[in-house]
This record gives sequence, structure tokens and C-alpha cells, in this order.
Amino acid sequence: MACIFKRNKTWYVSYVDAGRQIVKSLKTADEKLARFLKKEYEVKIKRGEVKGERRISVEFFCKEYLEDVSYRKKSTNVADYCRVKEFLSHHGKKTINSINRDDIQSYLRRFEEMSPKTYNEAIGIIKRFFRPAVEREYILKNPADGFHRKKVPQSLPRFLTDEEYMMLENLSVDAGIFPIVATARYTGLRLAELLHLEWQDFDFERKLVRVLNKPQFGHTVKNYQVRVVPISEELKEKLAPYIRQKGLCFPAPSGGPYNHEGHRRFIRRIIDQSKLREGRRMGWHDFRHTFASRLAQQGVSLYKICKWLGHADFKTTQIYAHFAPVYDNDIEKLTIVPTEAPVGASA
Repeated sequence: MACIFKRNKTWYVSYVDAGRQIVKSLKTADEKLARFLKKEYEVKIKRGEVKGERRISVEFFCKEYLEDVSYRKKSTNVADYCRVKEFLSHHGKKTINSINRDDIQSYLRRFEEMSPKTYNEAIGIIKRFFRPAVEREYILKNPADGFHRKKVPQSLPRFLTDEEYMMLENLSVDAGIFPIVATARYTGLRLAELLHLEWQDFDFERKLVRVLNKPQFGHTVKNYQVRVVPISEELKEKLAPYIRQKGLCFPAPSGGPYNHEGHRRFIRRIIDQSKLREGRRMGWHDFRHTFASRLAQQGVSLYKICKWLGHADFKTTQIYAHFAPVYDNDIEKLTIVPTEAPVGASA
């Protein structure tokens, strides 16, 4: 026999399977429907059609999680797993089924004094970790559901003025990274895309560059959004002395692609020399922000910018495409126009 009960406006069914108590959500707040579904469960139990929740070890599920690329890249899973391991070691439980809301709440307390962005990132990673477990019916509900992200204070727009960019470009010549700096500013490519860019991806006659997946290097474009980005005549002229027939555009001395940290050190070095870093964080992504912002300021449609940046969501483009605080003549429409004094008014 099965029984039903209500918790937080949702009805659940409870029954015994192979000597174990099983509880499942009926995903309804309607009592009549819950009683009808209870009878269905009782019939299925008699027929042996209802299976109980499996006890899945953390070790087994973590292996599945790292190999699952159905909706996320493997490299993203690996990056998130550093935080996941920290979370799993915090509570020390051996099965996915035994992890509950209290375990997550206890872990998140360590982020209370950190920035809202770090706190939100931790919540997002834990939710993504449990999502496949719910889909495969290892657990009934994601234990991270119900945790709300903190509001992140909006910062000032981060993009380089033409003067600031030219300062960095001049310094990049001495640092030996001028071609990648120029390409970053004029195409808006992500650092990983730049490091895996090959000369054959450019079509200088048609003035465009293709941003592609590179399985030979184990590289895939974020969100798998391969795209074509137009290149300006100015970038074509700047790259002219460096163009080759084929091969990586910005290779490491070994001939293969640089790792991310190598070029992060390069850009930090010239930023420190320019003294632009004072009072703000800067890095390769500032060139991407600059690409989007400068185009938006010149009246280019956000739809085009979204496609060139390779965003899956148009809302993301609106965040990237900051508008510079510039004077606009339309503000003068607020001016109060003086009128003539009414007849008979005293002077």
C-alpha cells in the first residue's frame, strides 16, 4: 500500500520497496489528483513496475559527471570539479542520495564574507553538479534548489579608450605580443579562441575570420557557437607583416598553443608598465569589452555585436556592450524656455 502526504504545497507518495521506504514527489498541489496518482502507484507496485531510488556512491557519480558532455563541455566540468571536490570533502558523505540541504547550507557559510559573485558561482556549480543526478533519477530533487543568488553591485563600465588601447599596443610591441593584442581588440575573440586561431582561419580578401572548434588541439568554442567575424581594414594592415600561409597565429616556442596562464602573465606585465591597472582589475577580457562597447557607441546594432561575440543569449551582449557616459544634445530638451510676462504684471 502507498500513502500520500503534503509538504510545502506539493503532494508526495510514500511506499515500501524491497524493505526500504521510498518517497517521490507527485509534482502537484491538487489533492484530488494526488489521490488519483496514489491509486496508480498502488497498481504499479502490485505489477512490480515501480522502481525505488538507487543508492549512488559519490565516487561513481563523480566519474559520470566528468564524462558527461551532453549539454556542457568536458573542460567546463573539469574546471567546476575543483569546487565540487571542496564541497564533497566538506561534508564527507559517501552517497549522492545522503547529501541534503543542510550540507549545502553549511558549505555556503564559508562564502558569506566573500564577494557576492564568488558566492553565486559556488551555488551555480553545486546546482549543475546535482542536475544530472535528478535527470537520471538517482535523486528525487536537486538539494541546491531554493538557494537564492545574492545581488551583485553593478560596477562602472570596463573598456579601454582609444588612448589607453594605443598605450597598451605600443607596449605590446616590445613584449612580443603585438599581433594577439591587436587581434583581441579588433575581433573581440576570447583568449582561448585567440590561442587556437590559425592563419588559415583568416580570409583577408573577404575580410573575415572564422572562429572554429579545433579537435586537433582539444579546443571547442564556448557554447559550441562557431561563428564568422568581419575584420577591419585597419586590423588587416596591422597584421600584414605577421601573416603566414598556415599554422597557429600565436604559437608557443614549442610550436603548439600557449596555455592561458602564459598570456595572462604577458598582458599583466604590460598593464603594470602602463599603470592603467590602478584602482581596477584588468586583463584580456577588457579587449572583448572594448570591442563590444566601442561598436555599440558608434550605433552598431546589438544583434550584430551578439553574433560577432558568439553569445548564446542576447542579454549577455547587453551586459558586455557598455555605453560610454558621453554628452547627448537631447538633454537640452529639458531647458525651460522663458516666456513673456503677462500683460498687467508688475515689473
